[in-house]
Amino acid sequence: MNIPGAGFKTLDFGTGLRGADFGALLLLHELGHAVGIFGPDAGNQKLNKKYTDQVIKNCF
Repeated sequence: MNIPGAGFKTLDFGTGLRGADFGALLLLHELGHAVGIFGPDAGNQKLNKKYTDQVIKNCF
C-alpha cells in the first residue's frame, strides 16, 4: 500500500507480501470478518495480527 507523500514507502504490516498477494491477504482477512470466521478486531492490534497470521498460514 503506497502512502501519498511518503516517497514511495510501502506498508505491508510486516507480512512481507507485495502486490496482488498483499491485496489477497487484505481481502481474505476482511472476508473472514464478513462471513463470521473472525470476530471484530477494530482497535485490537494483537487480535488483528492473530487473524492475519491465520490467513497467511492457511492461504499462502
